[in-house]
Amino acid sequence: MKYLSYELIATTNGWTNPTQRELRLAEKRLHSAFEKYRHDLESLRPRLSKAAWDFFMDGRDECGLHDARLLSLRIGDGLDYTPDGSSPFRLNHQHTSAILEFLNYEQSFHSIFLLTKNHLQKV
Repeated sequence: MKYLSYELIATTNGWTNPTQRELRLAEKRLHSAFEKYRHDLESLRPRLSKAAWDFFMDGRDECGLHDARLLSLRIGDGLDYTPDGSSPFRLNHQHTSAILEFLNYEQSFHSIFLLTKNHLQKV
């Protein structure tokens, strides 16, 4: 992962039996990784809905996507089009979008995200 490598998580959780010095250094690196994440997330703020921003800033534990399962991924240029004959599908006028649906590890938190050209929205 870009911010939290397995090695960093393993060390800070004591899985690798780190020395006290290694543990202190890993905790500093972990703090720096979270600060980098928050900084990078801040640069994306104009492209995120408020709900998506809140989720990525504060979503964790049972309300996050750690070890979550991807239930579905839909990509297309007509995800909001209803093919019922009531309106024509206007070629070259739609934008590609994606819908991602997740279920957390505990199977108690369901999240859906809509990604459009320059925007991410938590549905």
